[in-house]
Amino acid sequence: MRVPRPAIDVRGHGDLRSITSAAASADIEGRDDARSSRPFGSLAIPPPCRAMPRPPVRTSAAVVRRRKGCSHMIRRLWRRLARGFPLAGVLGLAAALALLISVYKFPWLRTLPSNIRMALAVVALTTAIASGLSILRVLLWPQGGTWYALPYRVLLPREGMVYLAIMVVLFIGSLLGRSNTLMLVFAMMAGPFVLNGWITFTMLKRLQVRRELPPRAMAGSEFSVAVTLQNRRLLFGSWLMAVTDKATHAEELLSPRVMFIRVPPRSSRTAYYRLRLQRRGRYRLGPVEVGSRFPLGLVERSVVLSVPGEVLVHPRLGRLTPRWYRVPLLATELLERQRTRRGTFDDDFHHLREYRPGDNPRSIHWRTSARRNELMVREYHQSRDRDLLLALDLYIPPRRTAGDTERVELALEFAATVAIDYLRRSFDGILTLAVSGPETDVWECENAPPAIDALLDRFALLEASSHSSPTSLLQAVRDRLTAHQRRVLITTRLEVPTAPFTDDALLAGFEILRALPEELAPLFVPLRDEPA
Repeated sequence: MRVPRPAIDVRGHGDLRSITSAAASADIEGRDDARSSRPFGSLAIPPPCRAMPRPPVRTSAAVVRRRKGCSHMIRRLWRRLARGFPLAGVLGLAAALALLISVYKFPWLRTLPSNIRMALAVVALTTAIASGLSILRVLLWPQGGTWYALPYRVLLPREGMVYLAIMVVLFIGSLLGRSNTLMLVFAMMAGPFVLNGWITFTMLKRLQVRRELPPRAMAGSEFSVAVTLQNRRLLFGSWLMAVTDKATHAEELLSPRVMFIRVPPRSSRTAYYRLRLQRRGRYRLGPVEVGSRFPLGLVERSVVLSVPGEVLVHPRLGRLTPRWYRVPLLATELLERQRTRRGTFDDDFHHLREYRPGDNPRSIHWRTSARRNELMVREYHQSRDRDLLLALDLYIPPRRTAGDTERVELALEFAATVAIDYLRRSFDGILTLAVSGPETDVWECENAPPAIDALLDRFALLEASSHSSPTSLLQAVRDRLTAHQRRVLITTRLEVPTAPFTDDALLAGFEILRALPEELAPLFVPLRDEPA
């Protein structure tokens, strides 16, 4: 079934930002209607769903007081403890309290020198404070957040760990030796350490990160990603801010990083990084981590910001050899093909000829008529492109190997190249794409820029399966077979799938190609194999 082309202003396939985000998300997210036989040309955007406002709930003062009572607080704390019980914090707090009581209550510990008992008491108090803070964090922020619901992180680099170790040695030595000089040196070293942590914590406040990236890319190609860091504070600037992004795929994880030297207050700066994605499919970007060691490099603090984003990576498009276009026509198609019809209201210009009675005066070519001193008319002929039926048998064994995955990717690259080349060359032909993977899907599309982008989105999200059925693949395209149609079957099986097919008559009209490099080499040159 042929569907009229949509009236969408698209400036070509190369412009990745030409299609609206709503139309792109409708094809990327994989809705229920995406698996139907709706052609690519009809990219109908449904109206957004709006949530109906709920009526206000009336509560009495007694109910509010009951909710704010002690029983409600106890139940709330119990639910949070049930979600994540701070076992380490409770054990640490109990051990610290036991040590603190033992230092002053047990007689055999009283015989120790007072400075040793003081050091043990300091260790016990420090452990108790740290354990209590960890328990409070679990009770107040059960989802892992901290102050202001932002997950701040603290990291000590190698220099900071050495600096902290020297401080601990000086502190213990001042307690054991009762030396005021060592305590003074310890205090002088603790000041810059605390000041470094406070400065980095202050610089991380009121920061906002924005990311700009193309919604689509091709596997193996580089593209730029713009990262904007905005400082919304009124007085203090941010220095040496490192922004680390994450690009996550099922088989790949990338962590690009950019550095901002200085971001003044109430201003923003933009930096760029280059990204090359090698895997086909959907990459999810985020979260973004912003950190700094300024000014001394002793303490590194960072904050994790949620900046979601995604990129749909299309398969590589190779180059078809001239042999692909020289495939002879089938004998049945040569008999059934209609001959070229000549007339003045057809499609393509053919040649000029003399005027004959009954020709349309509008087709007269006046310049040639004046030069030859006789009436000459334009003659056109009707050109009908052959339709293309592209069937993909994406089979992969249950215990897949690297070779099986390479065959699947090669089949998708070849099929995508054939489909895009057909849509760019044909004028009125219809492309039918049938895929057998986890499910059997069939789509039809005509030559239109939105159809090309939607087709590449389909190829980016296709998956192979061990349940691929060639029988269901042929049954799905049975009703779409025509006389003026080229039929190509691409399979990832090592053997030609003749036995699983139930109808040999349908299989007889297909060109069967296995996704093997030696078999596709005369027809297809992958992009990675082309000389630079």
